[in-house]
Amino acid sequence: MCIRDRSLRVLNLFANAVDVDGARALKESFKVNTTLAKIDLGCNRLREKGVKELAEGLSLNNDSAIRTLGIRFNFISDDGITEFFNMAVFSKTCSLKHLYIKGNYYTELNIVDLQKKITENSIILHVDVFEKLKNLKQSQLERSIWISPIWANTQDAANKIKSFFEDHQKVGIVVDVRVRNGPKIPGRVKANIYAIVEFAHPNSVFRALRVASKKKAIIAGNRIKIYKAGSGVAVNVKPTSKHRR
Repeated sequence: MCIRDRSLRVLNLFANAVDVDGARALKESFKVNTTLAKIDLGCNRLREKGVKELAEGLSLNNDSAIRTLGIRFNFISDDGITEFFNMAVFSKTCSLKHLYIKGNYYTELNIVDLQKKITENSIILHVDVFEKLKNLKQSQLERSIWISPIWANTQDAANKIKSFFEDHQKVGIVVDVRVRNGPKIPGRVKANIYAIVEFAHPNSVFRALRVASKKKAIIAGNRIKIYKAGSGVAVNVKPTSKHRR
């Protein structure tokens, strides 16, 4: 349709059971179409393979007119979102100005990292999930870490995390611990729970990473990954018998 109808500007395929095969067909259209400006593919079944097909089509068309793309609620993981950005958004042929990705299986950590890269590359692009990061100041990022997976979204878990860094490892004063639920990931039994730990001083971030590098990042018998906020760098270790006590 996109190839044959040169007058088509807006295409709404919301909730149309579009999967990877549909994405492949759209890729062929994306590669040659120069009139379509907006397409909504929300609430479909694109997943990682499907969104990769879309990204490839967009990256191969220097004259693409697509400015708005909606891929909300499509079972896309962090890896899929990142690959889409690398192939389409960060390519020299990117024509997108508005991108809607809410409701997929991304982590806040990855979203912060992508927003940082958008800024570093001076790319003008509105991404819906970036809105919630506006109030997150750079000074907070410099003093924060992200840890996952967390065993439960409870105050007790938050208290144990705070005690681990403050009392057991002497990393520094913890200003706040925010435990959050991420979207459920297909194929995984455990809930997708992570935490943001904000310290009083930036030096505590590096101390926390050092704890992980020494194979001591075990809280309540649970192995955790420690990320520096705003980066994709993590250190994780496997729990030993003494950590399970």
